[in-house]
Amino acid sequence: MKATYFTLYPNCFLTRGQVENIILDTHRGRYLPIKSQIADLLENELKTQPVSQVKSLYPGWIKGLDAYLNHFVENEYGFYTEEPHHFPTYDLNFHHPGVIFNSIIAIESVEDFDYQLLFQDLLELGAGNIKNYLTHTQTFGNVARDSIRDIVESPDFQEKWHISNDQIAKCRTCQFRYMCISNSDIVFKDGKYYKVDDCSFDPLTNRWAST
Repeated sequence: MKATYFTLYPNCFLTRGQVENIILDTHRGRYLPIKSQIADLLENELKTQPVSQVKSLYPGWIKGLDAYLNHFVENEYGFYTEEPHHFPTYDLNFHHPGVIFNSIIAIESVEDFDYQLLFQDLLELGAGNIKNYLTHTQTFGNVARDSIRDIVESPDFQEKWHISNDQIAKCRTCQFRYMCISNSDIVFKDGKYYKVDDCSFDPLTNRWAST
């Protein structure tokens, strides 16, 4: 009889936080809080050893481990398999053929408008500042006098594109960092990256600030 292993589905990611750990299901937009002991096993022993062998290492955890793994299976966060080598880790690198893949034009009216006329008006008024995001204060040029391509391809404009929440103070210890939708600007201060607009969740206490 072949040994049985447990593995998370490729779309489910274990995310460690300062206080709480979660399994993030990116396909269904949900998450499941889990205890540190189970997170440790998912990251280590259960990645390389059969479930039966893991149970022999921790005989006092057998009931709890069974309950957790069966809960994961029933709720489709993971599955049992006799062939774990058929389920390698995903390559999470993302490649896009374009320089940018979305952009926003901010206007103060919701009336119907002609796009060509809109751009002409922007040019004539000297409006049309180019930013990395609408709420950011820093501008990198203006559509009336600068080439959008030149701005977008400049090192200054792209400087913060590849800074992830794993590199930002506070965010890097938050269990929700891979589902965060904050578009806050980022500043570098005292050797660390910080978000300008701080959120109300504190990963050190695992609490949201009262509003």
